[in-house]
Amino acid sequence: MLKGWQAALDEEYPETKPVTERTVVAAQRQGRWLRGSVRLTMGRIVTDAQYHERRKRALSKSL
Repeated sequence: MLKGWQAALDEEYPETKPVTERTVVAAQRQGRWLRGSVRLTMGRIVTDAQYHERRKRALSKSL
């Protein structure tokens, strides 16, 4: 039985490893060989800690 469309989407995705400074540096070094994502190619990625800080700031603002 299907639990809902959100559950169906989430079941397919594997667990991802956290993005660290080491991951960011490696992506920036290998940017010219990466295909698909412009953000990755340009090295414009953030660590998990930076993402959560930005998310916290964005959600704290009222409309």
